[in-house]
Amino acid sequence: MLNRWLATLERRYGRFTVPNVTYPLVFAMAVIYVLVVTNPGLLQWLVLDRDAIMRGQLWRLVTFALLPPSFHPVFVVFELLFLHTMGNALESSWGTFRYQIYLGVGWLGVVAVAMLSGAPTSNAMLLASVLFAFATLFPEYEIRVLFLIPVPIKWIAVLAGLGVLAMIGTANGLERLYPVVAIGNYLLFFWVELVDLVRGYTRRAGRAQKFGRFRSDVRAGSERARRVCARCGVTDADPSIDFRVCSCDKCKSPTDFCLEHSRDH
Repeated sequence: MLNRWLATLERRYGRFTVPNVTYPLVFAMAVIYVLVVTNPGLLQWLVLDRDAIMRGQLWRLVTFALLPPSFHPVFVVFELLFLHTMGNALESSWGTFRYQIYLGVGWLGVVAVAMLSGAPTSNAMLLASVLFAFATLFPEYEIRVLFLIPVPIKWIAVLAGLGVLAMIGTANGLERLYPVVAIGNYLLFFWVELVDLVRGYTRRAGRAQKFGRFRSDVRAGSERARRVCARCGVTDADPSIDFRVCSCDKCKSPTDFCLEHSRDH
């Protein structure tokens, strides 16, 4: 249904999209990084602050989304390059319109929570939603930690997801809504994949459980008695019982008996 709705919107409004929107986003983040580094007090004028917006500082609705992922001089270059890679890959996979709708829904989610909770807000969750989308579509894409250790992006996303859950667990009041609503674009666009993922884990867990029971049965079967007296039913589970095999005319085929009944059967 979502795909049909997006296709309808794209036919009507697709001409208004901006191709390669990741380029100006990354460029704006780089410019803001330089401005904030040279003038640290500027940062407080850029974050999403409800009270400031209510006083007329509407630019915050845009500038918070353009904050770089990090202000660490070593990491910011690589983070912006990686953001550029993820954004271009998503746009190539989805198309310009769908990608920009994804970003727009994420932006709306962050703004909605910030205006409800009143807590100053960054774009961390918006960027996290881009990471989650990229990891879902390209789970085996590798990044090299410390330039040496290859790590599939899906595991980076798992760690980020655990961070989101930790935020939900430690936040208070309406602030708990922030991580959930802020990645609402991811939940909206990928709920089918998430349901399939959960079902897949459930199926695999069920198969593993059945296999475990099978192995237990086999192991128990190897420990069960292999010889049973045809007369009284005692088994060789008791090591004190001696067994004999009889092939007389009455038995007709090899039959197990305990020593006592082998004589009078």
